Amino acid sequence: MHDEAAFACEIRSAGAARRWVRGVIEAWALPAADEVGPLLVSEVVSNAVRHANSDVRLIVDLRDDRRLVVEAWDRGPGRPVLRRPARWDESGRGLQLLDTLSTRWGWTFARGAKCVWFELATDAVGSGGGPDYQARATTG
Repeated sequence: MHDEAAFACEIRSAGAARRWVRGVIEAWALPAADEVGPLLVSEVVSNAVRHANSDVRLIVDLRDDRRLVVEAWDRGPGRPVLRRPARWDESGRGLQLLDTLSTRWGWTFARGAKCVWFELATDAVGSGGGPDYQARATTG
């Protein structure tokens, strides 16, 4: 299964993307992803708007009936950096959430755009990506 949607470069797009992906997850009957998926979508869309100053195209695929893969495409040139913010910092935890709650995640450049992607196991969401982090740069 496949679905996609575009969101403007506006901070409120994170909420709209969260609601959209929740609807996709419900329509595809993937209850294991119904909380984590929207949270992580909100983070990647917020990052694209805030750091890339870009609109965002989300692509959602169900692969092998076991893996939900979400791609967030933006036009930002910078690569995502997993940080360890201090306890009192007000931001910088989005990629930590992605790293902790997704099965795997990474990023790539292709066709003049950047894609930050993550994967969720539809039967055991939140098994943690940790050391499975994959950062890849490709040309397209």
